[in-house]
Amino acid sequence: MTLNTIPDLPPPESATAAGPASAAAPAPAFLSPRQLAAALGVSRRTLSNWTQRHVIPSVCVGRVRRYELEQVREALRAHASSAVAPGHSTETGTTATYGYQ
Repeated sequence: MTLNTIPDLPPPESATAAGPASAAAPAPAFLSPRQLAAALGVSRRTLSNWTQRHVIPSVCVGRVRRYELEQVREALRAHASSAVAPGHSTETGTTATYGYQ
């Protein structure tokens, strides 16, 4: 059985009074982690780290995670502009002292 044979489905958007579907903005394309990693040129492990640290936004439904490419790019730009060099404190702006022996 296909969705076209189910009688109680609403009519397609192009048949509604709001006008054709082409007049509306296209829905964002959601990418899998593999697709996003290829688009950004990073590993899937890097994406996982960024996701866990809330550096990049994602949508998760059950066990399936998807990313919207433009939102991820904007988040990475914002993160890069606010990032602090390693070893520098964000509160005092001084270099951290490491107790290497």
